[in-house]
Amino acid sequence: MAPAFPREIDAGFDDENVLDSCLESSDIEQFDLSGLPASVVSSIDSQIARIELDLKKIHLLALSLRSPFFDEVVERRKNKEKGSDIGVRVRRSGYALEISYYRSAFIIQTGGKKIIKSVFIKKSREYNYASKDLSGLHDWEKELILEFEESFSYCRRSSRSLVAARRALREAKKSISDGF
Repeated sequence: MAPAFPREIDAGFDDENVLDSCLESSDIEQFDLSGLPASVVSSIDSQIARIELDLKKIHLLALSLRSPFFDEVVERRKNKEKGSDIGVRVRRSGYALEISYYRSAFIIQTGGKKIIKSVFIKKSREYNYASKDLSGLHDWEKELILEFEESFSYCRRSSRSLVAARRALREAKKSISDGF
């Protein structure tokens, strides 16, 4: 029978000194490592929960950036400037964050209701819009989009990285759980 850790198993697995002594030991069998997989899975679960919280924060950041964007568009409409038919959509689909620009294309009237149909502006790059993507827009619209694009691009990249990290953690958790 192997001797137990000097402390509770869960506390021992979270104590770097205890882990270092295990790794430095020439006789690893003197330690009871039976609780290690459960400890690792617990740690992975807490990391996944933290990532999901961070994804919500990034979504909130993108939503907060949307308001000043629309404020500027509304101001331009009040001044009756040419254009002012652009917008930005920020939404989460599952855990993926989608941030895209659109422009109003035409209005359909059905039964006294006006429905504005919009066309998405496609990105030529993975995370951000290039100037060439904005052809056909008025100069002030291009400038406005490019002004906000650095921040929206940050949100897209961060979200994608966190989603990939969460996916990798889930795969690791499955491998550990299946292995024992």
